[in-house]
Amino acid sequence: AGRALGMLATRYLLPTVAGSRSHAFRRLYSATSTSPTEVINVTEANWASVVEHSTVPVIVDCHADWCGPCRVLAPRLEKLVAKRDGKVKMVKLDIDQNARIADSLQISAVPTVFGFVKGRPLSAFQGVQPDDMINQFLDKLVEESQSSADEE
Repeated sequence: AGRALGMLATRYLLPTVAGSRSHAFRRLYSATSTSPTEVINVTEANWASVVEHSTVPVIVDCHADWCGPCRVLAPRLEKLVAKRDGKVKMVKLDIDQNARIADSLQISAVPTVFGFVKGRPLSAFQGVQPDDMINQFLDKLVEESQSSADEE
């Protein structure tokens, strides 16, 4: 994950491809959703508007339909993000349906979760992690977002 973050930090903008389709195994919402706790299914077509131009930190849950651990982690992430009352946004990326983004992120295993602040990757983790570690991950994103807002 560290190598992917380093590479992504130097070239974090992904080309937008219209017409990409996505498939989700859980209830997902459109990119036009206004609720801060709704999970958005991100694609190549909406990556820039949803992740890169977000005013709040974004966690990107990279998953695949065939991945059992992904189905375990996703509801836990959703619950922990919802507790932050809109201070963090969660999006899901199906790596099989969005191979260009997955390749750009150099995802070697799923689930992989990236944290973005102001469109730039801050940190990441792979696999199912304990809630306390996920909470620390989310807290770090919120803190970084607030400190970068103070600098502006």
